[in-house]
Amino acid sequence: MRYLQIVVLVCMLAGLTSAKEKEKHRPILFKTESKMIHDACLSVNGQVVVCTDSKSIKAFNVKTQQVLATFDGGHKSKILCLDLSPDSSMVISGGSDSILVLWDFIHHTELQRITFATGKITSVRFSPSNEYVLFGCSNSRSYLYSIPEHKMVHEFDDQKLDITSVVFNPDGKQLAIASADKTIRIYDTSYFKELALLKGHTDWVRGLRFYNNGQRIISCGDDRKLIQWDVSNLKNIKQTIEQTIGGATLSVDIENVNTKNANLQVSGTQQGRIQINTFWNKFNANVHCPVSKVLFIPLSGQRIQIMAATLGSGILLFDAADMESIDYK
Repeated sequence: MRYLQIVVLVCMLAGLTSAKEKEKHRPILFKTESKMIHDACLSVNGQVVVCTDSKSIKAFNVKTQQVLATFDGGHKSKILCLDLSPDSSMVISGGSDSILVLWDFIHHTELQRITFATGKITSVRFSPSNEYVLFGCSNSRSYLYSIPEHKMVHEFDDQKLDITSVVFNPDGKQLAIASADKTIRIYDTSYFKELALLKGHTDWVRGLRFYNNGQRIISCGDDRKLIQWDVSNLKNIKQTIEQTIGGATLSVDIENVNTKNANLQVSGTQQGRIQINTFWNKFNANVHCPVSKVLFIPLSGQRIQIMAATLGSGILLFDAADMESIDYK
């Protein structure tokens, strides 16, 4: 009888240790009203994360998970995309209601309302100078908007299907637009001339990012591909690396946009897989729902952390060292 009691006690302690270990490796969850987080962005220093939360926006302290601000009342339906200005003074949000709202990030008030677009607003970015906003829509149109002048500067209409992602290069002299028509187009921001057409994806292009000081682009898509492009010579664009990921890839990020090679990258898939690729290893986690955005937290020493916005599990903070043991539900 005593032997049986000891066995039961050992099993209980083992179960408790296993539960504690599992809890230790669970990602940190930020408290939002909705678990469907369509977009998120970080401040330049990585100390603040801003995310969509149904019809609202929330800003959190990354280290403490404390809510810093909530932005309400700007949209009639769910917010699909947002961005924080490089100087952290403004937030821009775009929704399925075809409206963009420019917010004062410091005072949490509405500054401007942009209503000329048609179709859902699918992607939005501030220019490096904080003067312009570039946004794309489900009507296959993208627009450049001047904040000081309160007006549209240019409409881009070369894409044939939904706009999925828009970005500026680091100096703001070029911009890139990705589309469901499988292409990426690069334009100059002075005369809006199309400088290059990138063809390599065989399905919707979902995400892209300039790196190496604007000399390269990394892109992802529904074809499960991550493609790195050398765009230093726009008359001779090269695909430097092409990788296949285990699912339709919705978002990609690299840790250092100034580096020549994207050796430290993270991707998130429609199937819920998050994968960090380094030059020495791979780290994986499964959240069992679509991963709409992945972002590297700026490195602190040798620690690698990422933020993941998901369509079903909220917004999560992962430590790469723990990811192999994470199967999050």
